[in-house]
Amino acid sequence: MTKLVLGIVLGIIAIAMLRSSNGKPAIFKMGAQGILVAAVLFVLASAIITVPAGHIRVATLFGKVLDATYREGLHLVNPLLEFTQFDLRQKTHKESAGIPAEDKLITRMDVSVQYRTIGEMSPEILRNTGNTETLIQVHLIPKLRSILREQGKGVELSQDFFRESIQK
Repeated sequence: MTKLVLGIVLGIIAIAMLRSSNGKPAIFKMGAQGILVAAVLFVLASAIITVPAGHIRVATLFGKVLDATYREGLHLVNPLLEFTQFDLRQKTHKESAGIPAEDKLITRMDVSVQYRTIGEMSPEILRNTGNTETLIQVHLIPKLRSILREQGKGVELSQDFFRESIQK
């Protein structure tokens, strides 16, 4: 968006300089033409986005999330769009939690969860939750802790957590 605004401002300056260039040295006119070329390049640069491999971008226009997503590659877009990028590659979240057994003793456990964002859900995620970090804090961690507490209810003694049959 800043490239677009800068391009428009430079364009206005260049046009004003070209209109008032009558009777001025040729270098003045060439400078105005150079500024006009720079303005056009800034506007064009704001209309091109590159999405890296394993990512997806979701567009917003004046605060409204659009359902169209942009997969990896080079895209020619509306220069007024703003983008949020989501990483679709598989990641691991590590969580350390205290799990109570039926004997009311708490056992500390380290749990790793592998996850990835589904690209088609990215506009809905942006609309309802925000970015990936917020998604993890709002949905993944509370659900994981709830599941761990629920699993702890079925274990009678806290030392039973270390038995192979329970760890499966």
